[in-house]
Amino acid sequence: MPVVAKRRRSKLLPVTAAAVVLLAGAGVALARYLPAVDDATVDVSISRGGPGAAASPSKPGSLEPSLSAADKLASIMRGNRRTLIHIAEADRDLALESHYTEVQGGDGTGLKSEFALVPVGVDFMIQSLHDPATAEQSCLGVKIILDESARLVQTPCEPTKATLFSIGRASGTDDKKRPTYYISNDAYGFVQWSDGDKVLFVEEVGDAPPLTTFSFVDRGPL
Repeated sequence: MPVVAKRRRSKLLPVTAAAVVLLAGAGVALARYLPAVDDATVDVSISRGGPGAAASPSKPGSLEPSLSAADKLASIMRGNRRTLIHIAEADRDLALESHYTEVQGGDGTGLKSEFALVPVGVDFMIQSLHDPATAEQSCLGVKIILDESARLVQTPCEPTKATLFSIGRASGTDDKKRPTYYISNDAYGFVQWSDGDKVLFVEEVGDAPPLTTFSFVDRGPL
């Protein structure tokens, strides 16, 4: 019996060695033709196509690296990821549907609630992703309404004094322990939420701290 066992092993060894060589060769071939997976290759920056470029929804099952919450937030700020813009004090999310001109406080569902930050120098345009198939993209802008507070509305994605926003770190966090931020426009003031009227408006606050803060909720790569 020991002799038979040795003979069987001696016949299998060349086959096993050949299989290892074949697998190693296949691994080299795969390594040559599979793209490297990192933040730069998976994420598609809006800046590549300009503010008017259509954003493609992320595909289920697409390759994506494992990113920390801090990495995702940094990528959102670079304009590489989709985001909800969460109103921390109201537990609502900004929403812009194609048939509305004013930004609403929504429930965070659907493309109407997804945005992308478009860096423009030290400021940002805020691009709506409610209709990625549309060639002309929509951004958020400030509209002056007589006898009322300025409102946050849908406008073409062109950098103007009404469409450029500053995003500054606030001191707190939201209910999910995400960092919160103030969103402001240099010409018109801070973006605020009226809980009584259920509307978003923009106003100067003087020396008083803004009443509304926002957090960014990652929704995946563009």
